[in-house]
Amino acid sequence: MTEENADLFDVQLLEHINLNSRRLSEILQELSSSCRSFKRTVLVNLAVILRRAIWNWITAHPMEFVSLCQSQRR
Repeated sequence: MTEENADLFDVQLLEHINLNSRRLSEILQELSSSCRSFKRTVLVNLAVILRRAIWNWITAHPMEFVSLCQSQRR
């Protein structure tokens, strides 16, 4: 397993973790600062993983999502 694949495996765990809005925001900020160094294939896989993680958050914490939308914050 290459280092790149190992890192991607770690990120795949995000799909299965019950994150709240604060923790999801921290992870997104951390990843966005690192994205410039990722290869295109990693970015595509990361986008799929993050999409699933965000939907899991919306499903698990719908009131946090509604509150965030109503406040019009990022």
